[in-house]
Amino acid sequence: FPERSAVYLQSEEVLERAEKRIPDEKTIKKQLMKTGGTPYFLNSCRVEIGGTPMIPASMLNALRRQGLELLTEERLEKMKRRSETAHRETGKIEETDGNGDMKKKPHIIKERVFDGEVPEKRAVPRMSLYFYETEENADRLPSVLKRIQLLTERSGNIKFDICMPYRTLLSDPRRIFEITDDDPSLCVIPYLPAITKGFDERRLQSDALKLAGFFEQGHIEGISAANRGQVILFERTGVPLAAGENLHLYNSASVLELLRLGIHRGVISDELPDEEVKEILSGEEPDNGEFFPEITVFGHIPVMYTEHCVIGSSRAEHSCTKTDKKFYCREGEYSLKDRKGASFPLITDCSVCRMEILSHKPVDRFRLFGEICAASKERGASFPVIPRLNIFSESLPDIASMTAGTIDLLLR
Repeated sequence: FPERSAVYLQSEEVLERAEKRIPDEKTIKKQLMKTGGTPYFLNSCRVEIGGTPMIPASMLNALRRQGLELLTEERLEKMKRRSETAHRETGKIEETDGNGDMKKKPHIIKERVFDGEVPEKRAVPRMSLYFYETEENADRLPSVLKRIQLLTERSGNIKFDICMPYRTLLSDPRRIFEITDDDPSLCVIPYLPAITKGFDERRLQSDALKLAGFFEQGHIEGISAANRGQVILFERTGVPLAAGENLHLYNSASVLELLRLGIHRGVISDELPDEEVKEILSGEEPDNGEFFPEITVFGHIPVMYTEHCVIGSSRAEHSCTKTDKKFYCREGEYSLKDRKGASFPLITDCSVCRMEILSHKPVDRFRLFGEICAASKERGASFPVIPRLNIFSESLPDIASMTAGTIDLLLR
């Protein structure tokens, strides 16, 4: 962030004269350095003490917390103003040259489908590729993107939303952006975890400004939020938000609630039967802005989350706990089997010992999506629904085949 931000604070607490221990610069600096759980660290500190006052640690802690909160508000407000000014205008984004230094290049303007300001109906069809990969197993993502690029050359004017875990993106953003920044048909939309607490929550608060910076530089098109807390966290950054499946889009009332929150795109619940999905999509558009629904056309869907490590607890001889990690979950792919023999894939997150359990077989709604497209065109609507492919362990040829089939339905 090139612009400097500064805040000034003054405690109203009256300092008493120290009788025993007089605070020194080292003690004061130690209290001010405690910035854990924030995106800040203390770079330098100059202390001037007049007289022999008693300076309570509680007062220093309160000033530190208040100062960092004000500094964050100041930075977010500046970021929002810059974002609003640059909205829909040609700006500049940064890339690295061979020496690792930053250089400028023209920003590629991409059609946004978050803010409800797209005139009339979307003239450009879109589809969403949702990747389940975590930080540990995201190696093939660039290869998939390059394969998708081959399809974009043949499919013409179509946009692909590349949805990936935000931590996968942050682990090595350059290898993603070097592919997507030069291709206006590829739009990166990182999604946030469904559960954020403890370490995960602190890390997300720290990473929020990084993601906002990516949006401001034109690298990402928005962020997919999974709960209300995340919506509140990002609402002042100016970054457009989409609603993930965990925000439970079940009916038109859900749509109105999301619009009230400033969200103009969301995933229709995978739990709804086909007829109810059709009913939602056949209703009248809401009065307070366009909304772009997204439906899962193919792929495994989330069933539940657990913080009970079934992999580690099954190794009785070498138990794996949060305080004594053995990282068995990195040794291969795992699944759970029920009494009928159905296998439920597991997505493991070693950093916080959390697991996501997926459906035992992929949902297949190609036929439903085809019917929705046909009905929409009869009403004169252009591409009102964004199809989504959930990608877990499918091979590159399978991904290409599913993507091509979806494009077929979109353009038919």
